[in-house]
Amino acid sequence: MALLRRWFALHGSVSARFYVLSGFALMALKYCVDALLVWRVTGHLLSPVDYLNPMASLRAPGVSLPAGLLVAMALWALPFLWIGLTMSVRRAATVGRSPWLGLLFAAPVANFLLIALLALSRSSTRAREPAPPVLRLSASLTGILLGLGSARVWC
Repeated sequence: MALLRRWFALHGSVSARFYVLSGFALMALKYCVDALLVWRVTGHLLSPVDYLNPMASLRAPGVSLPAGLLVAMALWALPFLWIGLTMSVRRAATVGRSPWLGLLFAAPVANFLLIALLALSRSSTRAREPAPPVLRLSASLTGILLGLGSARVWC
């Protein structure tokens, strides 16, 4: 239960070790479940490389994911998106950077650079707590991203 509290928290510092270990563990869990779902529904094996670039895997010849599967995968992604956003905002604050930087977690390609930067940065003595407006923005951006994603699924 303490682990879930640390993942879903809106306040508090995040160590580099916890950030990296959580990120790898959650990414592995999400990949395994997504790959299993895709394989069970389509018979197509979703490789880790395909997974890191989902647009390439969706363009693969003969691979068509049913709308229901896409919706299920989008819903399954929500807690991972929340954890990634809030932990990145809190980690940015922990290393003395603007918590706004953590919102780059939601940006394709930039998210990999952000994760590397936050993982390699040392915690700062001038660490700051994310301001409530940043947390509200994080929630707002999550809603916008989900709206865009669901619009893509239904169109």
